Amino acid sequence: MVPQSPVRSLFRPAASSHMPNDDGTAHTNRLDAARSAILAVGFRHGITAPSVEAGYERFAALTDTPVGYDAFRDAIDACLRDGLIREPIRLPEGALQCHWHLELTPQGVAEARRR
Repeated sequence: MVPQSPVRSLFRPAASSHMPNDDGTAHTNRLDAARSAILAVGFRHGITAPSVEAGYERFAALTDTPVGYDAFRDAIDACLRDGLIREPIRLPEGALQCHWHLELTPQGVAEARRR
């Protein structure tokens, strides 16, 4: 079950990213694995969901790679920062509430094809 949190938590670093670890490689490896899984799911499926929590649930159902919620948020932030995905929170024209989307940019598509 995903912890319920406000949408702004997606843009706040996860607590796990502030925890000390040996030399940072464990966190980097988890982030790389989560990022690869996000690119693969975005390339093959794309996701539209009513919230980030529902988006994570759908993502988890579509991937064989176990990715925790905090790692997912960190990887989404990294992909957004690197220009690999489009802004995930959108208010479609005529909609009464925002929706969460996973959609790759052309750069993200190229990166997903390389992996």
